Amino acid sequence: MNARVLMLALLWALGATMAAADAPSSGSLSWPERKCLLYQRAWTSALAALDHPRISADFRALNQEFVQSGCTVKGSVCNQT
Repeated sequence: MNARVLMLALLWALGATMAAADAPSSGSLSWPERKCLLYQRAWTSALAALDHPRISADFRALNQEFVQSGCTVKGSVCNQT
């Protein structure tokens, strides 16, 4: 999958979830927690919108680990072709 297409889809999904950022369910979260929640929602939306089998298992696993860490793991979560 073209990394540029994936990045655009992720950015679109993130933008679409920004409207939900002020929802009552996220009101008691810190900014890092809210950013992680937004990233998780964007990632989930991007996976649903894209050709999932063409996204490498490693890339999916790195993103899952990143989200499970509370989006605090230092490192690179980049798609590789």
